[in-house]
Amino acid sequence: MIKDVRFNNPRSDVRAESIIEEKTVGAAERSRSLWFLKSTLNLAFTPDTLTIPELEQSKAAVLNTLASVHSRRCYASAIDRFIAWHCSEPRLTFNRAVVVRYRSHLEGLSLYASTINSHLSAIRRLADESAESGWLTPQMAIGIRRVQGVKRLGRKIGNWLSRSQAEELVNAASKTDLRGWRDGAIVGLLLGCGLRRSEVVGLTLEQLQIREGRWVIVDLIGKGRRLRTVPVPSGPSNCWMGRSLRTRNWR
Repeated sequence: MIKDVRFNNPRSDVRAESIIEEKTVGAAERSRSLWFLKSTLNLAFTPDTLTIPELEQSKAAVLNTLASVHSRRCYASAIDRFIAWHCSEPRLTFNRAVVVRYRSHLEGLSLYASTINSHLSAIRRLADESAESGWLTPQMAIGIRRVQGVKRLGRKIGNWLSRSQAEELVNAASKTDLRGWRDGAIVGLLLGCGLRRSEVVGLTLEQLQIREGRWVIVDLIGKGRRLRTVPVPSGPSNCWMGRSLRTRNWR
């Protein structure tokens, strides 16, 4: 009886393992080669200079990601300013060196650090959207994102009113007609509650309520669509607001 001893031979097992290992290594090398070829082709066919239509489309994509109207206005102004400067120079690429050069240009205009940093934030978002659309390489977008902002040295003193000046401003509104009472209540809310103009304009009668014996503004949607409740301090602003509400004609 003839027995097949090919599978019982130790040498045959070693050879089979060697063949499997060679196939695995070969597959891994082919995979790396394909990945390198694909990366090379992407870098080769990705343009390093963006055209005006591509910048405009990237700008539109950036603005669509912003919920605040004020943020969209600031970002649109900053991006338009950068595009105008970018197109005024001959054949500039959109990379880190160009953004650093533009930061130096903004510093030469004697702008505040906060203004320059706001412009740089808009440019970083522009680079990210350009990379997402395939008009800019991810490496260039990462380099632009790493551009440092301008350091703020010191703090502005600012300008504010004293208590007597604030009361004088509130009491300057006319008390003879309904519009005067309305204006006094608006100024009182701006000063006493620290509300923004857009927040005061968007107030409704239902938001002005009395809780635990004091006036409050409930469910106020502010910057970044944050929801909060704001207490109304006692004083002239409270008196003006109460008189205006009793007329039942806030607008």
